[in-house]
Amino acid sequence: MAKPISTIHVSELCKVRNSAVGRAGNGYSLALFKKANKASARIVVFDASFVPGKQLLTVDFHTLWKLKTSQRKALERKVAKACAPPVLARDSFEHMNDEQYAPPLFAKIESLFSEKVLGLSTPYKVTLGGSQTVLYIAFDSVVTFTGDAIVNAANEGCLGGGGIDGEVNIRGGIELHKARQALPLINAHHRCKTGDAKITVAGNLPCSKVIHTVGPRFGCSPELAHHADNLDLLESAYKSAMERACENGLKSVGFCILSAGIFRGDCPLNVVIQKGLETIAKNVYPGLETVVFCGFTPSEQSELSKIAVTIAKDSA
Repeated sequence: MAKPISTIHVSELCKVRNSAVGRAGNGYSLALFKKANKASARIVVFDASFVPGKQLLTVDFHTLWKLKTSQRKALERKVAKACAPPVLARDSFEHMNDEQYAPPLFAKIESLFSEKVLGLSTPYKVTLGGSQTVLYIAFDSVVTFTGDAIVNAANEGCLGGGGIDGEVNIRGGIELHKARQALPLINAHHRCKTGDAKITVAGNLPCSKVIHTVGPRFGCSPELAHHADNLDLLESAYKSAMERACENGLKSVGFCILSAGIFRGDCPLNVVIQKGLETIAKNVYPGLETVVFCGFTPSEQSELSKIAVTIAKDSA
């Protein structure tokens, strides 16, 4: 007997009876729970290699099964592995040494003279090594992105704050605010842990979805500025955002720079930017066509230009 639908949360993995989704056999298939109304649930079914499909299906509540935590975690690891970029085989690089097996993260960079890509001014196009995904560097605000989803720098309460988070909330309107409010509480005041990410509708924004991810608060002293735990949490925040994008089959994602405002403390801006670019490049997935990384403030754009020059030198 299936578990009550109220115990299955948005973007949670569950099982669905094969007969409900037109598959042969009496067993279950893996699915991603999306939303529900009073009579049915909307899901996305995974294929045999644990890659999410693109079609939303409507099924009856009683055909769904909530997974035990241990089962869900094991399947989440399989999904993450399936969505990870391919690793080139060692035997194809027999003539190289150990440090040369993996392709470079950033293979090439081109100047586009502020060409518009998905609503954003993008002066640079970066070709990633070993991936079909194209990364653009934009000098613009992520709120004008017209692709599938933007990544918002949220706080743990996930109801809106200052900076980009406040702008996202205002432009998204009441629909986005209600969607954020509906995210399950993990304690009395928090809906998302630092380093994690949640996904909602976009409301009045020109994209379809918003991925809310929480970057770390860096210390305001030199001793704490590069604290390894905070850099790990920053990497986790970007990685979690990419995982939400993968789970939802998104083809295009626009990022603001996480932990670049008041959360940055005394951590150098180039450090948080470099961590973001590298983590995105390491976590692209099959089906992701375009990523845009947005620098909005003059200081962010200046640092991105310096990084672009470095990439050009390294790839020459």
